[in-house]
Amino acid sequence: MKCPKCGSNEVQCSGSKCRCLVCGNEFYTCSICGEAFSTAQQLAAHMKKHRRNDDPSLRELVLELEELRKTVEELRQAVERLEAALHGLQRQPLTPHPATNEELPDFVKDNPWLQVLHKKRDT
Repeated sequence: MKCPKCGSNEVQCSGSKCRCLVCGNEFYTCSICGEAFSTAQQLAAHMKKHRRNDDPSLRELVLELEELRKTVEELRQAVERLEAALHGLQRQPLTPHPATNEELPDFVKDNPWLQVLHKKRDT
């Protein structure tokens, strides 16, 4: 919940009435959609819209939307972590690991032509 006046997340609510702990703004929030209003009368008028549309499937959609918003936020945070990890990996120099004769399979070690091709591949 954010204060509609200053945008702060530091809000204390009791029922639908909320108070911003930063700027002191008092407002009322809709428990269904989260919209904020400066007076209880505005909230009451707004709630009539929800009562007209008092369909159980609408409530389910609102709950599903809230879950999707949480999932989107979790995914956004995961993307940020992955991008940071990728950035860290890109900063590390890549050092090629030269293959020694011991690492080659036996059929390559025993065939001089395959050894030549293997060496050309590494250059």
